[in-house]
Amino acid sequence: ASVMSLKVNIQTVTLTGFARPALNTRYGERFKPRFLVNGHETYWSSDGQHFLYWSSKESRWKGTLATDLQRVQSGHNLGFIGAPAEEDIASPEGVRGWHEWDGVEWVYEEQAGVLTAGVLATAREVQQHHHQQQQQPQKRKANGDGRLGGGAAVAKLPRNGAAVAKSVPKVPLFSSNNGGDDDDWT
Repeated sequence: ASVMSLKVNIQTVTLTGFARPALNTRYGERFKPRFLVNGHETYWSSDGQHFLYWSSKESRWKGTLATDLQRVQSGHNLGFIGAPAEEDIASPEGVRGWHEWDGVEWVYEEQAGVLTAGVLATAREVQQHHHQQQQQPQKRKANGDGRLGGGAAVAKLPRNGAAVAKSVPKVPLFSSNNGGDDDDWT
């Protein structure tokens, strides 16, 4: 038998019901220190243009432009959408009844909010029994695009006899305007 332990868990929320169509999309969690706001993770739209953050001043999740990140991190309470107070946007039930700024006033949108919450990607470590035969897996020939044939990762056996394999589904990269690596979206 194998033992699997969760190594990475990227939470997502999909918003719906807002007057601004660009907000009605999936947001992926970013939890690296440069993305934290008020000690909490942030959630970024798949195009990297908007993010959701926990507002400590209002005790609720708010959404604003990606270009506002540094101002929000420095204490400004910016946003044009806001969740109901004290609600967890990652709740499987979804949180509806958000407010949206229409340019003049905050408008209550009964059906606006979280459509779904889930997991975007996971990476798992697989440990095999020590009594199983330890042999190096056959290397696969690379395809013309540089990926390994069959799309599977080749596991290497560490000295302790445990095989390590990563199982990460293909996910959209979240673009970043901070000059970071393309795959550096968490």
